[in-house]
Amino acid sequence: MKVYAYIYVQNADGEIVPATGKITSRWASLPIDWTDGSAEHLDITTPPFARSSPERFFGYVFGVYYQGRLQEARFDPLSLARDFLMPNTAP
Repeated sequence: MKVYAYIYVQNADGEIVPATGKITSRWASLPIDWTDGSAEHLDITTPPFARSSPERFFGYVFGVYYQGRLQEARFDPLSLARDFLMPNTAP
């Protein structure tokens, strides 16, 4: 299983673009075990946004892939789904 996270910003021109900088993730507790039906938490860390920066956080897209196939995608705000589709196979 792989989880892909993308962060989007609104630049000074009002355009929605992928954030630059490294996005990291880590599971909050190991080992991952869904056999008991409980949730597992993934911590995502994004680059900091400087108050003086013209870029503003806009939203995120998450895609969950199992055996290379897209299982689930989340978009917030939902308008990102229109412009930034997740591919059906893992990138």
